[in-house]
Amino acid sequence: MIEEAIKRAIECNAMLYNKKSNCPDDQRDAELRWIYHLAEIAPNGQAIECGVRNGGALVCWAMAREGRGTIFANDTKMRPALLANLKRYDLKVRKIQSPSALAQLKAGGKFAFCFIDADHSEA
Repeated sequence: MIEEAIKRAIECNAMLYNKKSNCPDDQRDAELRWIYHLAEIAPNGQAIECGVRNGGALVCWAMAREGRGTIFANDTKMRPALLANLKRYDLKVRKIQSPSALAQLKAGGKFAFCFIDADHSEA
């Protein structure tokens, strides 16, 4: 399943996929693999990514969380590319359009997994 998750993330132009020319080919997806494994080993419950941009990392780690709790996507803007990628992979994600600091208040409850991928340059 991880190979499919990595493939989806790359197709969605994930920022965690290393595109630098000095990165060895066999290490380009190391960060995507790491975030997938972190999502996989976290306990069941709600999960959120703050700073989803186009959703590349989200479509990756969400596969590790399928059926384990509600998944939230938080960003200050819901970009058309994100919405298209969620639809493309039929991901059931609750969207929160707000600054990251307010995401937990809008989602309610606690999170079993949280990926902070926001740079906060727009806030």
